Amino acid sequence: MADWYIQFSQLLTFISEPLRILYYSQQTPVLGALLLGVLGAVAPCQISANMGAISYTTNRMVQGKKWQTEVISFFIGKTLVYFLLGMLIIGIGNELEALTIPVFQVVRKITGPVLLVTGLYFIGWIKVRGLFTERLLNYRSYIDHLSGNTKAFALGVLLSLAFCPTMFFVFFGLLTPLMLNTAGYGLALPFLFSIGTIIPVLLFLGLAFGMGLDQKVLKRSKKIGRVIQVIAGIVLVIIGVNDIILYWTLS
Repeated sequence: MADWYIQFSQLLTFISEPLRILYYSQQTPVLGALLLGVLGAVAPCQISANMGAISYTTNRMVQGKKWQTEVISFFIGKTLVYFLLGMLIIGIGNELEALTIPVFQVVRKITGPVLLVTGLYFIGWIKVRGLFTERLLNYRSYIDHLSGNTKAFALGVLLSLAFCPTMFFVFFGLLTPLMLNTAGYGLALPFLFSIGTIIPVLLFLGLAFGMGLDQKVLKRSKKIGRVIQVIAGIVLVIIGVNDIILYWTLS
């Protein structure tokens, strides 16, 4: 039994080591934060949420309105939310460190289980119903009374705060440990995460303006997002199981 366990641990280490290096390396957190933003934004629930903003922007384009500044205002709203949340998380971590609470060791210990649970959710083996934050979308009607840059900025803030389960897991389950485990990058990581969430939105915006986004394109986009999510889930499960073996059973 012990030999089997050791061989299994060695196999997991062999498979996951390149992935662990990419996730934990001090040289790659910038790329990691950016990719996590993209991963969160291509989730089916996020695609649905962003369609409203994309439809609004394409209508402004067709009407010949000054849509460029509104797009920038929308992105500023999204970036501000993630930046402030990152500032809050890092601030809490620093305060706990000042109280001699070993934040790094605690975070490092729970990262494996968090990665495992997040991966299982991405694959679909753990079901999570809508979060309370999604109820914020019910206040969308208040934003519709606004106009111009103010409306675009408020829409960016609202869509960022209305965490669907996937984005919640990505930000708090994956980005937060990365921020707390990585020294020297600080608030750059949530900023880069927000840039990552913008990339798919820009892609969809280009498609909507160039070819139009009908239901077929939207459905296909969600399927692609689902495939990416499952692949990411498998990777996270492998890293999570390996981390649990390393930091819970062998340490």
